[in-house]
Amino acid sequence: MHPADSPGQPAGDRSVLVLGLPRAGATWVAETLAAGPGTRLVNEPDNETSRPFAVRAKLPLGRYPVLGAGERAPQEYRTLWERAFGGADAADGPRTRIAEALLRRLSPAERWNGFCRPRPGASPGLRAISALAVPPAPRDTPSRVVVKSAHAAFAAEWIAARWQPHVVIVLRHPYNAVASWTELGWGGCGLAGNQKIVERYVRKLGLPALAPNCSRLSRVAWEIGLQLSALGAAAAQHPDWVVVRHEDLCLDRVGRFQALYAALGLDWTHEVEVHLKRSNRPAEGLVTMRVAEEQPERWRRRLSADQVEEIARVLDLFPAVPSSR
Repeated sequence: MHPADSPGQPAGDRSVLVLGLPRAGATWVAETLAAGPGTRLVNEPDNETSRPFAVRAKLPLGRYPVLGAGERAPQEYRTLWERAFGGADAADGPRTRIAEALLRRLSPAERWNGFCRPRPGASPGLRAISALAVPPAPRDTPSRVVVKSAHAAFAAEWIAARWQPHVVIVLRHPYNAVASWTELGWGGCGLAGNQKIVERYVRKLGLPALAPNCSRLSRVAWEIGLQLSALGAAAAQHPDWVVVRHEDLCLDRVGRFQALYAALGLDWTHEVEVHLKRSNRPAEGLVTMRVAEEQPERWRRRLSADQVEEIARVLDLFPAVPSSR
């Protein structure tokens, strides 16, 4: 272990790390865990599409950093997580506002080339954002912090080893995740070209390689299968981590969340139950409100029979990923 990456201030009983794939329901879980009094949510501090300091911290690492416990990480990436577990959310000030404006104007190609291609190359816009970005300022720490990430599947053990939070892994039926990514027009993040991911996960876990010249749908299914496998493998090595299924939470919101609160040593309050009721209503897009009971089988209305067959051909090659239809 490099001295710079020795364990930091343990988050201990006051912090929770919620991990999941993008569009897997982890934000809903994190918001519900942070709904009680004295708790602060820091949502996706490492999301480079919306946070300028995440651009600066992740340019050397890519969209999905690959770090094992005790490995050396860039100082900016360590600062990002240190501030998050300290309860610091978004930075403020004129530099940040300029960086945010530049970030909104970035093209998808600039983001892809900067964070996803096998040999990333930062555009002048990304370099300007990185130069302007500052970390969130330290602030008074609440009694508990809930930090959520959809980009840390391959760095989960590094984060957990340094800050020692309670870890919650949120899994969602892979067909629901594929359907959501597809509707948003997402086409994958180039994970098959990331040599660290190939060496540490694809080969080590005996996962299938991505078929050459495959469709965007197959590429998305493969990346979801890969990330679910990585999260599952990490959770298997840490029996103290809590694994929850989005579908179970949807079908028994109060009962399942009460059990999750108990597993984490949190106090269930009236405010939490009110939050659950308020979030259970129709909505679309990137907001987290949904009619919970409709979510487990929603993929059946969003995917055609041909799409389901193509997804199944990919996911059936991932031993630890449920692909039942």
